[in-house]
Amino acid sequence: MTLSPYFVHIPKNMGNFIYKNYYNINQTDKTRFYGLYDSIYDYYDTYGIPYSKKDENIVYNSTISIDHLTLEELLNLGILFKKDLEERFVFAIVREPIDRFISLCNYWNVPPNQIIYNITKIHLLKKMKYNLYQHFRPQSDYIKDIKKHAKKYHIFFMNKPHEIRDVLATYFPDKQVDFGEKIYKSRDTYNRSMLSRENMAFLQNYYREDFLLRSQSFLTI
Repeated sequence: MTLSPYFVHIPKNMGNFIYKNYYNINQTDKTRFYGLYDSIYDYYDTYGIPYSKKDENIVYNSTISIDHLTLEELLNLGILFKKDLEERFVFAIVREPIDRFISLCNYWNVPPNQIIYNITKIHLLKKMKYNLYQHFRPQSDYIKDIKKHAKKYHIFFMNKPHEIRDVLATYFPDKQVDFGEKIYKSRDTYNRSMLSRENMAFLQNYYREDFLLRSQSFLTI
């Protein structure tokens, strides 16, 4: 049996679109990975996973979005296994870091200055608002060591939808997907022009690994 591709869901990077069009999962549906908000302890109980505290960054009794955990966290927590990834095509979608940051500000309806302040207090943000932290953390966190864990993988860039469509067509040949469709549209309260020079300098440093993604090779099909 050929296992379906595994999608690494980076927040605000076409997650709802991919799940709806390729996995037939609507926004209100819940699966083991998608759309499930739970504490790690409750998740372990639900799916019969032995308690295994292997990731010191996770607050185990705090409600978090399971599909917004990084690849490394899912493996450390025993939710995913390396064997699962070795047998599947693994893919993720990344986007220009500042555009993603602004999109997240609009999604949460929180001004950029406030988010930047929260990020500077990252140790508190992790403990008090882990779901918020999950959204604003660097995209590179989600795909760290993907080359080590997967034999076949591809990191797509969100501004190249035709490439996403063409590659996924080899794994989902029965899907006819309209990439012009909008599943979820964020507010447009905030934009790049609202970022000060200091804001930009901070974000360029905080997301420095994300800016480097374009210069790396992330393709094996």
